[in-house]
Parts: sequence; structure tokens; C-alpha cells
Amino acid sequence: MVKYKGNFGELSLTVNGTIATGSYQSEGELAGEFINNTFKGKWKNKGLEGCLEYTITDGLLNGLWKKGLEAGPMKGKWWGEMVKENSEQSNNYEFDEETPEKDYHPIFNQILNTPENNIACAIATLIRHFILIDNDVHIGELAWMQDATNHFDELSIPVGEVWDHVDDIMGIMEKVGMQGRILSQSTQLINTVLNSAEKDYLLFVFQQIVAQDDKVTYEEFTGLSYVFEQFNSGSIVTLLENLERAGISVDMG
Repeated sequence: MVKYKGNFGELSLTVNGTIATGSYQSEGELAGEFINNTFKGKWKNKGLEGCLEYTITDGLLNGLWKKGLEAGPMKGKWWGEMVKENSEQSNNYEFDEETPEKDYHPIFNQILNTPENNIACAIATLIRHFILIDNDVHIGELAWMQDATNHFDELSIPVGEVWDHVDDIMGIMEKVGMQGRILSQSTQLINTVLNSAEKDYLLFVFQQIVAQDDKVTYEEFTGLSYVFEQFNSGSIVTLLENLERAGISVDMG
């Protein structure tokens, strides 16, 4: 059994020949075939079901999912990173161990590799993700992006300066299915570097962004829940209460 941690929580996967079964979250189940590092099958969770397909490469899981078993495009994203058993998990940003530290960021290669720029890239990565996760950009989301940019710029964390390059690179990473690890690492870096007040502010911004259309999709909620848990900011029940108190409908799947 191998475990992966990502935007749908921890996923446990068992492969016997080409048959694969798994579990995720509290009630989720997977069943399908695993051939050439690719899983194709179905998911079930809280009375709902759908289709899922993902590929595992170098310990990274990237794929797509949809509700319902009928034929059709899968637009939801599912990503995760292998959980290393019997080894201490680090919250530090993971750079390529075989590559010595350079003058530029190892992923956003037009950005100088400084602590301020690195955390700015991580913040920009997550803000961008929550704006685009539902494939629909609202003017209110852009207003909250600008609010966060101004906030961190005043703290000498240059989110505004790195934004365009982060946007370009993440667009490329999404096309090749490599965005999952960057999102996970960005979350870990923010959790390590920022204090509780700044993490709470970011969580507030994320909630405002996903709620601009007065609803939170299932994928938005799972992504928000993942960051919420990583930042140790309370229970998911509290998050739900905050959204529902504001009159925001939440798709729980």
C-alpha cells in the first residue's frame, strides 16, 4: 500500500497485478485498473460516484475526475505527493538535491533566489490557484488578489513583482501535469515561514476568492480544506460554519 497526500487529503492505494483499490478522506473509495503507472477507474464518496484517471510519476500523482459514470470530459483536478513512510516529514521547501543552490529560483527561473522572493512566489502560486480552480475568474477575485498583493508588498514580500512570471510558469506546469507538487511545496513553505496572523489573513483571502459567486465548488472546498488543515487553523467544521454564516453554499460532494 502506498499513500499520497494532496488536494483530496490522504489517499491510500493498493495494487494487486493490474487491479487497484484505494481509500481517501473519511468515506471515499477507489476501484479500477493500474497499468503503466496510470490508474483508470471509479470513485465513491458519501453516496456519490464518478470517474477518475491519474498518472503517478516520480512519486507525484496528477489526474482528473468528474461526477457521474456517463461518458464525458473530466475537468476536476486531483493531485498529490507520495508520503514517505519511516522518515521524518519536512515542512521546508524542497529544492533539487542534485542541483546546487543558484542565483535564481529553481522553478520560477527569472526570480532571484532570496527568502523574500521565495515566499512571494509561494503566496502568488496559491492565490492564483484559488482564482482559477473553478475555471471562472470574477472581478471580485482580482480585487482580493490586489488586496493581498498590496498587503504583502508592504511587508517587503514582493508578490506583485513575481506575479506575472509565476502565472506564466504555472500555466506551463498545468499543461504537463506538474502543478501538484508546486502547490504542495508552496503550502509547506508558507506554513513554515509566515506567522499565525499572516496565515489567517491568507486563509481569509482564499475564502473570499472562492466565495465571490456565492458558492464553493467541491474542488474549491477540498483545496481550501487542505490548506486550512496544513495551517493548523482549526477544524473543517469551523471553515464550513464561516462559509455558511456568510450565506455561501458549499458543494460537499
